[in-house]
Amino acid sequence: MTNTIFDHGDPNWDKIVNQKLIDLSAATKDTGWVDLNLLNGFSNLNSTKTQIRMIGHTCYLKVEMNSLTTDTVAFVVPTTFKPVPIQAIGRTTGGYAFPVTLQQSGEFQVESSKEWKTQPTDYLKALLIWNN
Repeated sequence: MTNTIFDHGDPNWDKIVNQKLIDLSAATKDTGWVDLNLLNGFSNLNSTKTQIRMIGHTCYLKVEMNSLTTDTVAFVVPTTFKPVPIQAIGRTTGGYAFPVTLQQSGEFQVESSKEWKTQPTDYLKALLIWNN
């Protein structure tokens, strides 16, 4: 946001103020945590949930799930959160690294891991953050 200097005597000074207030409101808007619907047999990890939140122009995606299946879409991020392509590594049971991919379409896919094979009690945790 840039600073705009104006004189109250200038014509249309109120339009400048109103636009700055709109910009400030957009920069500080908070959706709160929104639960995501898990697909393809994935489930939330105990009492924690896979959720997303947008504060201003920054999105926070908190992944906490089990009943893992590799090479499968786990959920879809709503387009209102403006997903961007991200490839990341999540932490799994025993601290193994596990690749995940968020597509611009919003699909979140759990990829294959050569060092780790899924078990029924395994879980995946990750935090992805992006600006839109």
